[in-house]
Amino acid sequence: VSYEVIQVYDLLSGPIQLDSIKIAAFNNALSLGLTALDVNIICHLACHWWEPHTPPRPSIGRMASAIGVSKKTIQRRLTALHERGLVTRTVRGTSAASRATNIYDLGGLIDAAKPLASLLASQRAEHRTLKAASIKRAESRKENSDAT
Repeated sequence: VSYEVIQVYDLLSGPIQLDSIKIAAFNNALSLGLTALDVNIICHLACHWWEPHTPPRPSIGRMASAIGVSKKTIQRRLTALHERGLVTRTVRGTSAASRATNIYDLGGLIDAAKPLASLLASQRAEHRTLKAASIKRAESRKENSDAT
């Protein structure tokens, strides 16, 4: 998989750059009320989100073994994320014997991180503008000193 920007499509507001959302979520984990384990779980879910309109559905066992915690720990944290509206969990199994994995929708996290991602994008744009102006001033000083 190449490191291209993955597009996540929000049905209401169009494409959002997932990288901006991830950066906003990681950099503002505390303000979003996320623990380090929550961020790890969200990162694992995001790694299983291959198609824009097909939410991830990794098994709890797979997440637990990948992260290095128990299945119960994953279940507790997913329940907490679900109760806070950051992750929506849809049960696919119809019986106790069903082996279908749950579906996880990160729409709540995306909605919570959108303002943070927008702020991050504007800060980056401002930084690029200031850097370009600084480079231009330095080039102008160099031209003036070369002329004398």
